[in-house]
Amino acid sequence: MNNPTSPPQPPSTASNLPMNFANRYADLHVKGYPKLAYLFSQSPHVLHLRRFASLSVRLLLYRQHELVMLESRLLELENSDATSSEGERASYRYDYQPLKNATVDDPGTLQEQREVYEKLKKELKDYEDAIIRFDTLGRKGRNPHGIQQIQRWLGQSEACEQDLVGSDATIWGTMQDSGNIEPDVIQILGMEDVGPGTAWLQYKFIPKIIQFWPFRRWFPQNIDIFQSYSLSTRTLGRFANFIGNAIILLLLCAEVIWLSYTSSGKGSLAGLLIFIIIALPCAIGFGNVQNTLLLSTLIHYEVFVRCSPIFSPIVGGSEDELQPGRLPNRVAAARSKHFG
Repeated sequence: MNNPTSPPQPPSTASNLPMNFANRYADLHVKGYPKLAYLFSQSPHVLHLRRFASLSVRLLLYRQHELVMLESRLLELENSDATSSEGERASYRYDYQPLKNATVDDPGTLQEQREVYEKLKKELKDYEDAIIRFDTLGRKGRNPHGIQQIQRWLGQSEACEQDLVGSDATIWGTMQDSGNIEPDVIQILGMEDVGPGTAWLQYKFIPKIIQFWPFRRWFPQNIDIFQSYSLSTRTLGRFANFIGNAIILLLLCAEVIWLSYTSSGKGSLAGLLIFIIIALPCAIGFGNVQNTLLLSTLIHYEVFVRCSPIFSPIVGGSEDELQPGRLPNRVAAARSKHFG
């Protein structure tokens, strides 16, 4: 018998699932297409779809054929009117108004020209729009890390549990055959181009380190088993850029200190070579254009100012004038006189 003093239990519905709304909403999506769509919505940078390039080109070829036929027919009608003995027909090429106002009751080829013209307007617009769309989609690439994420989603029980079984089952490949991907799969959400180092930090390193205790204090929300959509793409990108910039700036500081305490040309050249060997791959790997320009400026300074004999009176001098870590005597004297 039910206890009359106990409050009635509400029915188990979506409105009284666990308090964590994110987990509750995720659990409402059954495994398969619904769960895959939910995961894509939470991590849109992972979304990859086919652009059906072959079909697009085929339709472009068909549209091009139709336009060629319409163009040929329009030219035939215009030449027929131009050579007509009827004065009114011969004047159509000089006055667009009769063609614009043509109706089904108009005799001769005027109405047919009107119909061809209307078809051309529509078909040409569709053809040009299709070319623009093809160009836009053709500029998109794919993200290998995103493809791997989809394969994990499809193959693990915590997400979609199994691969799709329909005719679209092989679009993204599988965990067992990761390289079997449709050739025209593209990343839908346009992302900023990053270097391989930044991509590794963003998709591999950072999602793993945020699981440790110090970082869990900063990100108290529950982390899913894939660490994929707990943080936004923008946040991951900021972390990756911060780490990459920190590495480059540390190398820059090391080079500046080396130059400040090295007076010999050979020592400066050795420091320059070591700096290039270490810093340039880092700059390329992190795809940081600003720091790359800064590196280029520093290299030019080293080559044309420190090493060139043309500028030796400016930065060089006798041994008592320029000591490692000290300003030349004439520069120090000028500064003392100016600032008292």
